[in-house]
Amino acid sequence: MGLERQRDGVVTLNPDEAVQARLRLIFAKFTALGSAQAVRTSLAREQLRIPSRPVHGPAPHDTVWNPPRSSTIRRMLPNPAYAGAYAYGQRGVDPARQQPGRRRSGVVQMPLEQWAVCLQDVYPASITWDTYLAHRARLQANRNWSGQGGPGVPREGKALLQGIAICGRCGRRMQLRYSGPQGDFPVYRCGLEAQDYGGAQCQEVRAPGVDQAVAALVLEALVPERIALALEALGQLECEMDALEQQWQLRLERARYEAQRAQRQYNAAEPEHRLVARTLESQWEAALRAVESAERDYETWTRDNRAHITAQEQQEILSIGEDLPRVWHAETTTNADRKHLLRLVVQEVIVDQKRFRGKVWFQINWQTGASSEHEIIRHAVSDREHSEGERVQERIGQLHAQRQTDRQIAAVLHTAGYCTTYGQRFRPQNIWYLRGKWGLPNIKERGLQPDRLRWDDGA
Repeated sequence: MGLERQRDGVVTLNPDEAVQARLRLIFAKFTALGSAQAVRTSLAREQLRIPSRPVHGPAPHDTVWNPPRSSTIRRMLPNPAYAGAYAYGQRGVDPARQQPGRRRSGVVQMPLEQWAVCLQDVYPASITWDTYLAHRARLQANRNWSGQGGPGVPREGKALLQGIAICGRCGRRMQLRYSGPQGDFPVYRCGLEAQDYGGAQCQEVRAPGVDQAVAALVLEALVPERIALALEALGQLECEMDALEQQWQLRLERARYEAQRAQRQYNAAEPEHRLVARTLESQWEAALRAVESAERDYETWTRDNRAHITAQEQQEILSIGEDLPRVWHAETTTNADRKHLLRLVVQEVIVDQKRFRGKVWFQINWQTGASSEHEIIRHAVSDREHSEGERVQERIGQLHAQRQTDRQIAAVLHTAGYCTTYGQRFRPQNIWYLRGKWGLPNIKERGLQPDRLRWDDGA
């Protein structure tokens, strides 16, 4: 749609300025939002259509403006012609996918390096070749179904590391499931070995603890860049408002042109030829109504979205940008927004909860190429998996040898910062249970009689 071949065979950009502006807006939106569905939603919210030119009938073919569709955007983005390149052999036939009796079966998209012909700088380009390659890579990464291995598009689920969590045992991308009574407790799991080959499941890691730790580290890493991020966000917002303003002006200009052309056609008609005159008059009236509708829509958009940001709004944006934790935890920030922000600085997170007893080890691979290793204490279901189980047992044995009661031992452990497998403070009943398990006898209270099995408070 963005190119047009002249009678002498020379290929030029579409002479319609509105078409070129709309195509550039679509490519810019995909660079910013990262998915075709998000671009479609943005265009539909701003009431912007996508140009197309159906090649039916004799040339020249008129431009048709259709409602935005994700499939249309997905066909545009991997098209090398928009980057000024001529390509042949983008599709091939996979014999394993062919079906007998169906000639067109088995057709698959070929990788760029396997194209038969790819000549750059042949056509006028709407985007650069580097931008085109980045768009192809992003589309490939958005495919998270079997065999693709991409992280997928950030979605609205609670799991912050959706798509970027890597198993530290086998190196596969971890899947996601939700458990709990309401089905809203995210868990990262690596079960492809068990699912495909009947082997053992690598591991399952509860998401909340790891997500909170990664979010805190990301916000801490962005502290020096908060002012720069705020200024960049302000600049992007102003550029987006200018681009939308241009789209509306082009839309109004096109509607006024259609009305003026309908008027010229009506004036050129012979007054005596009333059948033709009535038809042209109705077309002129329809074009005038379209102009009025476009002007009303533009006034509504201007009222709801001011083209210029006031000084007070600029200060508010800067203050919000400097306080990233407030933006991160705001109710208006969706889970998809947090994941999108996270992926700007984090490439992947390798997770392993079996490396250390009672802990979850994870490594953050940053987009800059650096990596950092961290650990968090996880809630265990047994004292055998307690991260400090040996030290707790040793300490309880020492205190028991000093003839301290369960209540005194629990108080000492709490003061020292020890917690149970569920992250709670030690209580006398916990000490009583562990003593019984380890075979430690009761301590005689006041040296007269053995401690009671149960205290008045139930301990």
